[in-house]
Amino acid sequence: MQITENLVAVSFNVTLLRFAGDTAVGAVTVLTTTMSLCMQLLHGLTQGAQPIMSFNYGAGNGQRVRETFRILFISCLTGSMLVWAVCMLFPGTVAGMFTPDAELSSYTAWAMRIYMAASGIFGIQIACQQSFVALGQAKVAIFLALLRKVILLIPLILLLPRLGIFENAAFAVFLAYSHQAHPRILQRRAPGREQQKVISTENPSISIKEAAFLRGAASRFIYTIFY
Repeated sequence: MQITENLVAVSFNVTLLRFAGDTAVGAVTVLTTTMSLCMQLLHGLTQGAQPIMSFNYGAGNGQRVRETFRILFISCLTGSMLVWAVCMLFPGTVAGMFTPDAELSSYTAWAMRIYMAASGIFGIQIACQQSFVALGQAKVAIFLALLRKVILLIPLILLLPRLGIFENAAFAVFLAYSHQAHPRILQRRAPGREQQKVISTENPSISIKEAAFLRGAASRFIYTIFY
């Protein structure tokens, strides 16, 4: 996914340089660094939970898988909400940690409330995406990642400033990032042939229906939230 991250960075820099100037480019550098720190927290939580989910899924312990996902979901959402609260309440302090320049810090503080507006629910997307990986549904996880960055974010960065809807083009660019934090197009997968098998022949306590449920548990959960 480093390719998509680079594409997002290029899109931000090119668009902001054209419509808002050097200060805006410096501001988005601070903002992306702040978001990267948030992502490190969330990825640490998901990487800790993935082995537990995968092991218990393979062992047929459906209750343990559901409990692990619930804890991961709450932890990621709590972490992203804490980062969101800090950025909303103290944007100037956060910006000042990265630059001593007063003008850049002030501009970044203004942009941060726009850029991070919807980041509070970002933990939902990360928890579900990484749970798909733990349950062997890497294709769905890749789809969600591409949906957020390639399908939604990059087109919004390039199009919003050019549509003339917002008087301030820089506002439109930063707004694009906040919009992609809550994608409404999520994929629901019907149980495939491999989903009809009991996961462990040594421990047949998990039913066929429960095995199918576990394969799509995260997708149905997040689908319920947004729809």
